[in-house]
Amino acid sequence: MVEVKCSKCYQGILNILDFYFEESDLFYREADNFFKPEKEVLNRLNSLIKTNFNEFLENVSKFYMERFQKLGFKKIEIESKFSLFILEIESKVANNTSKYTDAIDFYNKVITPLIHELIFEKIVDYFVDLDDAESVMINLRTEGTFPTTFMIEINNLKDLFEKDITKLENLKKYNQIRDVVVNKFLKNKHEIEYLEDLQQTNEKLQLLYFIYRILNFFFIETLFDFTHLEIFLKDDIQKWLKSLPLISLRNPELYFCGIYLATSLNITIDKEKIKDFLLKLHEEIIDEFENPIIEDTCKVYYFVKSIEMLNLDFSEFKVEEFIKLDFNRYDQNTLQNLQTSHLVIILKIFKMLGIYNDVDIRIINNLKNEINNRVTDDGIIQSRDGLISSESTYYAIFFFYVNNLLEKLKEFNFLADIVFRIYRNLELLYFSGEINYDLFSEIFYSCENLKLINSLGNKEMSLKIAKFLFPNKVVEKISNSKDFSFDKSKFRLYYIDKVQGTIYR
Repeated sequence: MVEVKCSKCYQGILNILDFYFEESDLFYREADNFFKPEKEVLNRLNSLIKTNFNEFLENVSKFYMERFQKLGFKKIEIESKFSLFILEIESKVANNTSKYTDAIDFYNKVITPLIHELIFEKIVDYFVDLDDAESVMINLRTEGTFPTTFMIEINNLKDLFEKDITKLENLKKYNQIRDVVVNKFLKNKHEIEYLEDLQQTNEKLQLLYFIYRILNFFFIETLFDFTHLEIFLKDDIQKWLKSLPLISLRNPELYFCGIYLATSLNITIDKEKIKDFLLKLHEEIIDEFENPIIEDTCKVYYFVKSIEMLNLDFSEFKVEEFIKLDFNRYDQNTLQNLQTSHLVIILKIFKMLGIYNDVDIRIINNLKNEINNRVTDDGIIQSRDGLISSESTYYAIFFFYVNNLLEKLKEFNFLADIVFRIYRNLELLYFSGEINYDLFSEIFYSCENLKLINSLGNKEMSLKIAKFLFPNKVVEKISNSKDFSFDKSKFRLYYIDKVQGTIYR
C-alpha cells in the first residue's frame, strides 16, 4: 500500500487552511529555518548540483526523508512522496523548464513548498485522528517548527471539527478517497496487467486507457507492469490504428487511446504511419458528415487531440473542413439535441484551432445559452431530459470557469455528489467477467472534477470545498472576505489552461 496524498485533490484544502490560519506566515518562517540544510550539507549539495544533478536529487531526497522520519512520518509515505518528486524535477530539468543556480535556490523554490505540503496534509490527518498524526504534531511542536500561536489555531479548528460531526465525517471520507481507489486497483493488479487477454482489441485498449488515467491521477502507474501493453502498442499498431463507430467521451477512439498510452509510456511508434492514417481518416469524415463538428463532435475532438499530442501541424490536416460556420447549422433546435459535454467541446475545438474570435458571435452565444440551459436545481444534466453525470459536471465547470461565470454554480454542492459517485462506482466495479467500463469512465471524470475544483483556487470553488469539508466558521471567513487570497509560493500548485483544460504545475 502506498500512503501518499493525492496533491491534485488537496490543493484547495491546503489553500483554505493557509487562508484561515492567521499565523501561517510565522509557521512558514519557522519551518523553513528548521528544515534548511546545515552549512556542511549545503556545501556538498552545491558541488553536486553543478556536476551530477541526478545524484544531487538523490542526496536531497535522502536528507529530507530522514528528517521527516525522525519527526514520526511513516517511511512509506515519505518514500512515495519523494520518489514522485524526483521524477517530476528530472522531467522539468530534462525539458529545460526549470533551472537552479545553487542548493539554496533549489531549497527555496522546490523543497519548501513540498515541506509545507507534507506538514499541512499531516494537519488534515490530525483533524480526522489518523493514528500517527498526533505524535507527529507533538514532535513538530517540540522541535519548534510549530509556533505556540499556530498550534493553538490548529487545536481550535480541531475542536470545531469535533463539534461538527457531519463535516468531520465528510473530511474523513474525503481523506480516504485515495486509499480506497488505490486498494481497489492494487487488489486487481494481475487482472489489470493482463487485460490484453480480452478478445476484442477496442475493449481492452479503451479499458486500459481509462485505467491508466486513473492510476496516473493517483501517481501509482509505476506500480503496474505494462510490458504486455507496451509490446502490443509497438508491434501491433495495425490492430489499434483504427477509428470506431459510435464515438463518445466514454467510448473514445481506439487510435486515440493507442496514441495517448504510447505517449504516456514513452513508447516509440511509427509517427508517419499514424500521420497517413489521420490524413485518410480526414477524407472518411468529410465523406460521411456534412458538418462533422456537430454531427460527431467527439470524432472531430479526438482527431484534433491526436494531431496536437503528436505535435503535428494542423494546417496539413485541413481540420477547418470539419467545421461549417454557417449560423443556421447552430440553431437552438440542433444544439438542444447535443450532450452538454459536446457543447463545451465544440467551443474548446474553436479555441484549440485558434478560430474562436473569428466565429460568428451568434453561434458562440447559441452554444453558451444551451449550456446554461443544462444547469438545473439539482445539478448539471448531460442532455435536456437526461441525468446528472460526472462528465457533464466536469465540462460545465470548465466552461463556467473559462467564461468567468462560476458565480452561476454557487448554489450547487456538487462536491458531495462527486465523492458519493467515487465510492458508489468503486463498490460496483469488478475486474473480471463482464467489465463495465462506463464505471471506469465515471470514476475517471469524478477524479477529474476533484482535480479541477481543487486547482481553480478562486473564492467560488474554495467555498464549495469549505461548505462540504469545513466547520461553518471557516466557511464564514471565506464568504465574508473581500480579498480571498493566499501565498501561491507556499505550495506546489496546479493551474488550469483555459484552452486545453490541462493542468500544469
